[in-house]
Formats: sequence, structure tokens, C-alpha cells
Amino acid sequence: MRAIWPLLQASFGFALAVVAVRLFTIFSDLWKTRSYIKRLQKAGKPVPPHSFLMGHLLQAKAASEELPRGAHSAYVTNRLATKLGSEAFYFDPWPIADPLLVLTDYRLANQATSHEWAGSVKPPMLSRWFAPISGRGGVNLFTQNGADWRRDHEIFLPFFNNSNLDATLPAIVEEMLIFRNILREKSQHKDIIRLEPLTLTLMNDVIGRVIFNAELKNQTSGSHPLSKAMLRQLELKFVENDVVENLGQLNPLRSLEVWYNGRVLDKQIRAQIEKRIVAFQSAKSSDGQFASSAMLDRVLADYFSQPGRQHSSTVDAEFMTMLCGQLRLLFFAGYDSTSSTMISMCYLIWKHPEVLAKLRAEHDEVFGRNIEACAGKIIESPSILNALPYTNAVIKEAMRLLPAAAGVRYGCKDLVIKGNDGMEYPTEGIIVQINHLAIPNSLET
Repeated sequence: MRAIWPLLQASFGFALAVVAVRLFTIFSDLWKTRSYIKRLQKAGKPVPPHSFLMGHLLQAKAASEELPRGAHSAYVTNRLATKLGSEAFYFDPWPIADPLLVLTDYRLANQATSHEWAGSVKPPMLSRWFAPISGRGGVNLFTQNGADWRRDHEIFLPFFNNSNLDATLPAIVEEMLIFRNILREKSQHKDIIRLEPLTLTLMNDVIGRVIFNAELKNQTSGSHPLSKAMLRQLELKFVENDVVENLGQLNPLRSLEVWYNGRVLDKQIRAQIEKRIVAFQSAKSSDGQFASSAMLDRVLADYFSQPGRQHSSTVDAEFMTMLCGQLRLLFFAGYDSTSSTMISMCYLIWKHPEVLAKLRAEHDEVFGRNIEACAGKIIESPSILNALPYTNAVIKEAMRLLPAAAGVRYGCKDLVIKGNDGMEYPTEGIIVQINHLAIPNSLET
């Protein structure tokens, strides 16, 4: 016991030192951030009522409570901009996020997107934001710059050519038919149903087919372990619009859970990669052909075609780590945004029956009146979808009216946004949010 006591004292002292450093860092960042916003406020810049302790968290909480549950942060900042009546304003959500300059006018937004540095270089803060989603410290196609981005971009680029995307349509249509049947079954009952869980599950299965060439069967058999791990990671990253609950991000135990679940997610993705490697090697040994349009299969086929790798039976550790991170990102990228757009379209079409009538007329003209034959026509001739200009316009209009996200740039010393009234907005150390809800819906746009 005497031998253990010094060890316990040392451990306690170390833990106390870690807590002290953490608290010092928090209070230092708090002082720096709040002081900067206060200086901007004193200089006459548009800033909502600001608390030195809470920043704008209470204003954000009040605005979020006026919106549907789970609304994107761009809708919260747009609500604040409407109340403030300004084309731009500074918003301080620290410690949930870094301070923002919210732009609601396209002329101001153009200054940020066309700036030589801010318009093209992805800032380090993006990596911190994406770290829980993609792992690897947030290094992925959304955050990479220069040669690193070009290298990884070229690995995944062949998947996105038109002929390959057309080849993925049979799998997408198959999952859509399952979705249709679920809706038909639920329509037999008089209960109100929520579309979001159904569209999110649909997108899980579509992404499984298109990226991993895997039938995850979330729509019919419950949550697949891969989907379950990814969704848990997103739950840890995002908290619905309860602003106070977001402060839990400071809890070190949550960081530990993010790390642990990230390992579980990597394990699931590695299992999918190894499964497709086996399928590739098996096809190669039997007839030398490996025809697949799935993203992972295309990447692996290209990898094993490189000189010196034709006879390999596995991928090297560095490539596996990169592949896991990028596939985690791509799993996330089309998941929620596509689901949200589908729901927005359904809502807007319901609100505008005249639009629904025109959509049906166009579909009857292109596909015919036999609904059951529609899926087969799309699979047989994917180009038939190009004959739906009104449908395409409806999709774009839904994305304009109810966008799924917002754009951001990172400010710098020589980027000073000039307002239409001559007001100057410095951006050094500030995230510039281009509000996709406000700008396309402005009467001046």
C-alpha cells in the first residue's frame, strides 16, 4: 500500500494539472473571443446584444425555438439577421463554434468567394470540424489543399463520370422501389408518419449500394452495424437545436466516446473494404473481369492495376487509412442533405398542387401512364431523366427555397468585406458564413 500511495498522488497531480491547463485554455479562449466581438461592437459593427459570459448562445437558443426542431444553423442565423435587419452581422457562438460574420447579400458574399486566399484555400478550422466525422484529424477531400487534395481527388474522380453514374442507377432504383412500397404500406393506415426517418434510412441503403456495393438493408431488416456506427458518430457530432446541450462538446467523456465509436466505425468500413478486395481477387482469378460501378470497387480496381500491385492481395496501411477516412466522409456527405431535399420537395409540392399537376403531366408524357413500367424504363435508358426539365426545375427551386446547408470561408487580414452602405467588415480570425437561405430568397437577388 505504501508503494501504491506515491503512484496515486502522482496520478492525481497529473490529472489536476491536465484539468488546470484545460480550464486555463477555455478561459483564455473565452476572453480572446468575447473581447474581439466587444471591440467590433464598440466600433459600430452590426452585433446582436452580446453577453461576455454566453456570447450569442442565448439569442441562438431563442431563435432556434422559433424554428422546427433540428433546423440547420443557417436557419438560426437567418432568423437573427431578419430581426437585426442587416445585410451582415457578427455572431459569437463560442465555444460551440468560432465567431461568424454572417452574409445575407450576394454582393458581399461574392467578395468572399472571389478572394484569392479566402475563396480557394480551405482553413484549418474545417479539419477540426470534420475530425469526428472522417477521423484522421479531419483530413479529407473537403479540407485538403494543394497536392494532397489533387492526389486523393484523382483517386475518386473516375467514379463520377457520367457513364459510371448511369451504371449505378439500377441499384438506386431498386432501393427506391423498396421505399415506394414502404410508403404504400403506411398509406393504408390513417396515422401521421414522419418522412425523415424513412428518407434517412433510404439514403443509408443507397449510399451502401453506390459506395460500398453492399446491401445494408436498413429499410427492411433494421439498422446495419455500419450504419449504426456512422449514425452514432453523427449523433455525437451534432446535437439537435438545443443550444445549451451543445455545450456538452466540452465534456472530455464525449471526446472519448467519439474516439471509441470512431474506431468501431473504422472497423466496420475496413470490413467492407476487405470484403470487396476478396471479391476483386476472386473475380480476377476466375475470368480476369471485375465489372462494378460502385465507388469502392472502382478505387480498388485502379489501385491493383498500378505497377507493382497487380499481384498484391491487400492494400498498404497508408492507403487503407486514407480510404477509411474518405469513405467516412462520403458516407456522411450525401446522407442528410439529400434526405432534407426530398422532404422539402414533398412539403413544397403539397403546398402547391398546381406544381404537382404539372409534374404528373410531364411524367405521364415521358414515362407513360403505366407506373409499374417506369422503373424499368429508367434502368434501360438512364438518359430518359434528361427529358424532365420541369422536374429538374422543381428540384432546384426546392433547394433554393429550403437549402440543406450553408457555405463558409475563412477570413484573413486582407479580406475586408465592404457593405452596400459603405460599412467595412474585417474578417481576420472570423468564419464567413454565406447564408444560402437568405441570399437566394432576397428580393434583390
